Amino acid sequence: MGKLNCKQCRQVFYVKPYRKLDAKYCSLKCFWTKKNNQWQERFWDKVNKKSINECWKWMGITDRGRQGGYGRFYANKKLRLAHRVSWKLHYDKIPQGLYVCHHCDRPSCVNPKHLFLGLPKENSQDMVMKKRSNTGEKNSHAKLTKQSILEIRKLYQDNKYTQKILAKMFDVTNVQISNITRRISWKNID
Repeated sequence: MGKLNCKQCRQVFYVKPYRKLDAKYCSLKCFWTKKNNQWQERFWDKVNKKSINECWKWMGITDRGRQGGYGRFYANKKLRLAHRVSWKLHYDKIPQGLYVCHHCDRPSCVNPKHLFLGLPKENSQDMVMKKRSNTGEKNSHAKLTKQSILEIRKLYQDNKYTQKILAKMFDVTNVQISNITRRISWKNID
């Protein structure tokens, strides 16, 4: 039997002579602890804790290349979101069906104090409440503006045009005109 020191815990352990060359750890626990520490070190190398507003900015790759966006991190042969990895490192598991959301509204932040768990619906409500949603003119696909909405409502209210004619005039569908005049869509504009 050969006598070796574990690379993780430094304990002395014994191996059979034919295993001496590939034995580095005294147990699987020490092996996985070393593996775990390696990817954790890689993770923290990509975090700048001296960022603005106490945010810990992810300096690695993001879903928008290197410019802001949600951090991407490759660990244990899987691509993961950096803020979710940060949550797991600090608070353990993320229950199934829950999102890891940001209080600070910075997708690249991995500070666990800025993160909270929420349902998808709560995440959407938070986004709308903080006026970060792309509704109305902010939406890149919107054909109408605030002014055109007011004009549509005025023309329809004065019985000058039908919904079908208004739809052709503003290059939208009849359903959209109906929703605008009944204040189902664009209800924030009076």
